[in-house]
Amino acid sequence: MSYLIGALLILGFFAFLHFATELEFKKKIIITVTLLAVVIFATIYNKSKKTDQLHIEKIQLEYSQGKTLQCLSNTQEIDINKSAFSYSVGTQTFIGRKESKHFNLMINARACQ
Repeated sequence: MSYLIGALLILGFFAFLHFATELEFKKKIIITVTLLAVVIFATIYNKSKKTDQLHIEKIQLEYSQGKTLQCLSNTQEIDINKSAFSYSVGTQTFIGRKESKHFNLMINARACQ
């Protein structure tokens, strides 16, 4: 639905340029295409961020449920669980607990599956 609204807004903007300004047709097309490209790139960026956010939420949920996660750290696969790692929400990283063999090891949550 938002794509349809975006397309209608671009079409309305082009109609405004066409009827309300004295720009040459070529310049109107350039302005419209540039605006369309900005909207497309913004949409792609937002979809990418949403996918990343959903992945992080899934990882947080599994960690909070006590499941063991598989994460990569320097091409080494490490098992992440609540007994060996704590989770930092602000940096979205797992930090090795003092009493574990992974003390002070930091692993980005994006590196987990």
